[in-house]
Amino acid sequence: MEERRKKLMVDRGLQIRYSLLMVIILLVFSVLTGFTLYYSIKFGLLAAQLGSYAEEKIILAFSRLRVLFVIESIVFILLAIIVGIRFSLRIAGPSYHLKEGLREIAGGNYAIRLKFRKRDELKEVAEEFNRMAQILGEKTKQS
Repeated sequence: MEERRKKLMVDRGLQIRYSLLMVIILLVFSVLTGFTLYYSIKFGLLAAQLGSYAEEKIILAFSRLRVLFVIESIVFILLAIIVGIRFSLRIAGPSYHLKEGLREIAGGNYAIRLKFRKRDELKEVAEEFNRMAQILGEKTKQS
């Protein structure tokens, strides 16, 4: 059974930077998509020389679509933040535990062992860390 993390924000700085990067990418994509859609249809309407009644209806529809687009963008930004924090845990959590393990080794505790989850990044580094701690422990016992 996989162990669940107790804290959502393990390395706050890294996780916030990662989430902000995702939000910026999403914002740029949303803004470019919105401008492209808006201006291509607006120029299409001007070129078609529709009657004033049809043009007013289309402009009203586009103003409603703009509100919907803003609401969707906000929802997607919140989703990007949540997903960014969740996925950054795969890196932030293991790096946090690795730092703590190194502090323990520096303090003379060679019995420390790191346990990472299956999908965590740096799992191979943790295995090497555990091997190093074991060898250091054996060498200090021999001395």
